Amino acid sequence: MGGLILLTGSLASMWVAQQTQRFDADLRLIAPGHILLFGSVVSLLLAALVGVLLVLARHWRAGLQTRELLAGIAANSTDSIIVESLEGVVMSWNAEAERVFGYTAGEAVGSRVVDLLLPPERVHEDTELLACSANGRRVTPFDTMRRRRDGTLVDVSIAAVSIIGPDGRVSAVAKTIRDISHRKAAERALKVSHAHLEEQVNRSSGQLETVKRDLSNILDVLPSMIGYWDKNLVNRMANRAFWVEK
Repeated sequence: MGGLILLTGSLASMWVAQQTQRFDADLRLIAPGHILLFGSVVSLLLAALVGVLLVLARHWRAGLQTRELLAGIAANSTDSIIVESLEGVVMSWNAEAERVFGYTAGEAVGSRVVDLLLPPERVHEDTELLACSANGRRVTPFDTMRRRRDGTLVDVSIAAVSIIGPDGRVSAVAKTIRDISHRKAAERALKVSHAHLEEQVNRSSGQLETVKRDLSNILDVLPSMIGYWDKNLVNRMANRAFWVEK
């Protein structure tokens, strides 16, 4: 009797195990090992994502600081700093550009540089500058003239650097424009002074030649012998009587 009960219990245990396996299969339960592996992969992915986010945050803060630094430099620069698209449209216009040229940033941004600053005879300068920058060629700083809002011209020196976009290509040009009107005025005054000095020297030389000729004529009519020797006993001047008697 006891053996029968034991056999019946064993059969019942086997049946329960079989039913449990079928139940697990029906529910499609994931094996514990798979769960552990999946959790590890998710943890690694989350750690990598957090790392990427931290790097991006650092780069964003660094970029923000750089932009703030550049904005501060542009705002306090004693030169006009103008950013121009390759199509010739103003993208940025600092405070010094407002002072020198008379247009506010709100008026300038979105307008074409040639319409704001270029005298008709100098339009080619901006066209060539943009073409050089777009092709990656260096723009040599040069002196020229630009037009103010009131129509007057101002002497300026222009330097330009290319701005590279995210795709590695030139997307815009940053110009540094320095007002050199005082320097040019001094150069013009120096040229006028030099020309005046040359005129005076030429006039004095002409007067000196006239005096020398008149003196020679006077000495030649004198009967006395008159001559002049320098410290090396070289004769520098003698009248006609001297040479006749000699």
